[in-house]
Amino acid sequence: MEHKNKSLATATSEAQGVCAVSMVDRLSSVPCKVAHRVLSLVSFKDLTRMGSLSKRCREYYLSTPSLEFSSSFGNRQRQWNFLNCCDRYMICRRGDKIKSFSIQWDFSAGTSEESFRMMTWILIAVRCNVEVLDLQLRLNRKDGATLQLPSCI
Repeated sequence: MEHKNKSLATATSEAQGVCAVSMVDRLSSVPCKVAHRVLSLVSFKDLTRMGSLSKRCREYYLSTPSLEFSSSFGNRQRQWNFLNCCDRYMICRRGDKIKSFSIQWDFSAGTSEESFRMMTWILIAVRCNVEVLDLQLRLNRKDGATLQLPSCI
């Protein structure tokens, strides 16, 4: 199995300049099925970080067949950042097959914006021939608001 050597510029501990360090890119040499199995075990946040490492990592990131989105945020701004990241991810996926797609979401006061995004993700997942669709959507409102799922489900 051939490993690709990459150079990485790092600063020395004494800040005396930059030195080149040889690194082995092990993920790029792993079979696709193995990489996807490993990536199915990491959080979406870590998956997104990994997607920015190299072209091959981005390919794995965008073709990961198991996805899980959940709403566990400290504040509203972090939630909007996450929603934006998920929007970009789902749009960039192309038509790669999704084996398992899970959304666990507690809707806040701004239900219409959040629900529009969720339904868009669900539609994209259906277009990607999703096999398992696991939706746990909870409304935290007392005004009787409901969610309408896309007709394709």
